[in-house]
Amino acid sequence: MWNFLRSGQSGIATASALDDLLRDLNRISLSPPLDPVVAANSYLIWAERAEQQLLTSFERSTVARHLHSERYWRIRSLNALTARPAPLIRGEIEMQRQYIEDLLGQLRRYISLLTFPTDHWTVVLDTNVYIHGELFHEVEWQRLSESRRATVVMPLVVLDELDRVKDRDQEFGRRAQSVLKALDRITEGREWVAPIPLRQNVWLQLLNEPPGHQRRKGQDDEIVRQASYFAQLNDNRLVVVTRDRGMRLRVQAAALNSQSLPANLERIRADTDE
Repeated sequence: MWNFLRSGQSGIATASALDDLLRDLNRISLSPPLDPVVAANSYLIWAERAEQQLLTSFERSTVARHLHSERYWRIRSLNALTARPAPLIRGEIEMQRQYIEDLLGQLRRYISLLTFPTDHWTVVLDTNVYIHGELFHEVEWQRLSESRRATVVMPLVVLDELDRVKDRDQEFGRRAQSVLKALDRITEGREWVAPIPLRQNVWLQLLNEPPGHQRRKGQDDEIVRQASYFAQLNDNRLVVVTRDRGMRLRVQAAALNSQSLPANLERIRADTDE
């Protein structure tokens, strides 16, 4: 499942905060006090701080709720008569360490894919741009963001919609097929997880979704949701390109940069490679 960040949160700052939580938890586990009550209190102080950090950083409150395990409540009620308190505390520390490491691992993965230098922007194309615009690999997308370099990020939700359109509509289906054929040619023999050069100073980044991710019902809402997350990983150097007024409104409401597809990039002639 994708652990989206709250509005206004930075991916890099959140990763740093999770790193701090792990370091503090490791210190507790490596030097446990002899008194089990003191050990329990040390862990509970950490858990309270971790809960506040997770509630501040992540969109879903259930991310923080993971801290309140069955063992957590047993540790809260621990006293001098509790049997074998040390394994109880060690087990909870190990479980929460793994949980924070998983959160951090997912965040670092997308940071590594989507963090670029200041002169390099992320471009997210609405599905209608792929269908109605010039073929995506023939456009100098960096010019729309007035940047030196650009990476076109194609989320899986967009790729899935292109696959649906190609079989659903005769006219638009032909256009979707031409996009997918171009994508097949570009990606042949390449790793999809790595950036793929399209032309000078323009790359393509295909993005999968974490296992168990549940999309929003509306495709436009899901694209904006994912674009917002991508923007949090690169200081908002991201622009969403669309042909639809409704999509532009959604993008602007999410405090993202939006750009209408320029008229000169409309696909005005029939495709010759279908």
